[in-house]
Amino acid sequence: MESSVFVAGGAGFIGSNLCYKLSSQYDKVIVVDNLCRGRKSFLEKLDNLVFIDQDLSQDKSTCQLVEDLQKKYHISEVWHLAANSDIPAGVSDPSIDLRDTFLTTFSLANAFEVKPPENFLFASSSAVYGDMGKN
Repeated sequence: MESSVFVAGGAGFIGSNLCYKLSSQYDKVIVVDNLCRGRKSFLEKLDNLVFIDQDLSQDKSTCQLVEDLQKKYHISEVWHLAANSDIPAGVSDPSIDLRDTFLTTFSLANAFEVKPPENFLFASSSAVYGDMGKN
C-alpha cells in the first residue's frame, strides 16, 4: 500500500507550502479542506494530490471520511492545520473559532482514534499569543 500523508487545512497558504514539501516524501498527499479560507489553486502543481472538499468540524462525517480513506491508503502521518486563521473574525464571532478550530480538532482526534497514524502533528496559530494591547 502506498505511503500517504493527511493534511487537514492543506489548501491554505501555510498548508499548501507544507504539502509541496511533503509531496517528495509520500506517494499520496491527501488534503481535506472546506476552502473557506484556502484555495485549491494553491495545490495545482501537486502530481500526487488527493483533494477532498469537506468540513472537518462535523464529527460523524469526519469519522466516516477517515475510515474510508484508511481502507484505501496507508496514512502514516496527519498534519492538522484546519483552524480559523482570521483572528478578528473569531473575536467578533466566537462560534467561528468553536467550529473551525475546536470542533475540527475534536473530530480529527476522534476519527484517528480507531486506527492512529504514526504521527499526528498539530500546528498552532498566532491566536495563542493573545492581544498584547498597546505598549
